[in-house]
Amino acid sequence: MKLMCSYYILRQDGSNAFMRSWILQGSLEGNNWRDLRVHEKDQTICKPGQFASWPIIGPNLVLPIILFKVLLMGSTTSDSIPWNICICFLELYGYFHL
Repeated sequence: MKLMCSYYILRQDGSNAFMRSWILQGSLEGNNWRDLRVHEKDQTICKPGQFASWPIIGPNLVLPIILFKVLLMGSTTSDSIPWNICICFLELYGYFHL
């Protein structure tokens, strides 16, 4: 089943390694990836355990997707683990496409 993703939620784990620049990507087969949402210097997540959500906008809103991934595009706010993605929750919202 494919998902036409319209919104997504991330939850920071208990650490202070907050992501600032990342991309949510989607693919139908795992070889060709499309950027669904690009974040640059996003400071929305600023507390351990915090939830945050973002809409998928534009033409990517109607793409039926099977595979999703989060790519870290810049270091986090942590000095000790600057290149670790420290999330404990990813939830995708949208419509199923048969």
